[in-house]
Amino acid sequence: MKRRQVDAVSFAAWRETVREQIVDLDCARADDGPFHASISSCDLLGTRIAKVAAGRHHVSRDRRRIASDHDEYVLLTVLVEGRVTICQGSREARLQVGDMAIYDSTRPYDFFVEEPFVQTVLRLSRKDMARQIRSLDDLTACPISGARGTGRLAARFICDLEDQLGHIDPSSAPALHGALIDLVGAAFTEQTSDRRPPLREQRHVLMTRIVQFVDTHFCEETLTCERVAETFGLSERYLRKLFAESERSLSERIWHLRLEKAKRDLRGNLAYRSSVTSVAYDCGFKDPAHFSRAFKEKYGMTPRDYARG
Repeated sequence: MKRRQVDAVSFAAWRETVREQIVDLDCARADDGPFHASISSCDLLGTRIAKVAAGRHHVSRDRRRIASDHDEYVLLTVLVEGRVTICQGSREARLQVGDMAIYDSTRPYDFFVEEPFVQTVLRLSRKDMARQIRSLDDLTACPISGARGTGRLAARFICDLEDQLGHIDPSSAPALHGALIDLVGAAFTEQTSDRRPPLREQRHVLMTRIVQFVDTHFCEETLTCERVAETFGLSERYLRKLFAESERSLSERIWHLRLEKAKRDLRGNLAYRSSVTSVAYDCGFKDPAHFSRAFKEKYGMTPRDYARG
């Protein structure tokens, strides 16, 4: 199996190397001092396994880069040396040596290298990992301890595999790749049950922040579930999942808030023929006719009849 070795001679070269070897990222230096970095990588049946060493810096993946990239990956980091922090959505993983974490290339994230570090990175098919880990969205940017149990077995297997890939016969690749996917899946599935109470708490905090945002901005006609998802670095699918057990979906909440405000504003506001239209626009509706139909469906009368009272 052919291994690629790249030693960056400048920070600009490092930025391009990261984009080529991992995913398209923005890189920023932490200081103006000397910077040294290297990546050694090899592919195992579509999974890229890399050893990365670098000085202090910060990388981020934003919506623009995600939109221009049609590949969907889950990245898994095993920290060998140093300290790093991974942020995605509302979560933050501060890794100690031996720990690992996953992050999703289809959602924005930040990766902070707080001191010179060495890591082993897996670039895995998101589709494969979604089949292995049912709660994948709940586990991104959650630290998984490599000190004991399945987490330790997985972390050691990943690092040993990276070290030995150049000495492995290609005929062994399918068995090794299957073992890798199964072991990673087992480690994170095990953590799902161990972490369920804090995950529920994290979801509650995230939902509270989202509700506060919607309650503040519902009168803006540009407020949609897509905008909310983008604001909080979530996929729309995960946003729907968050509110699946709530009394109202998020889109229903937005409609409810707009209609309730319109109802309050309509009383005594019919001095001008344009008042109903004005109320509709002021409450975030783009189409006054659509507003009138929605109002009548919810309250049993038209906005104009309600205003006349």
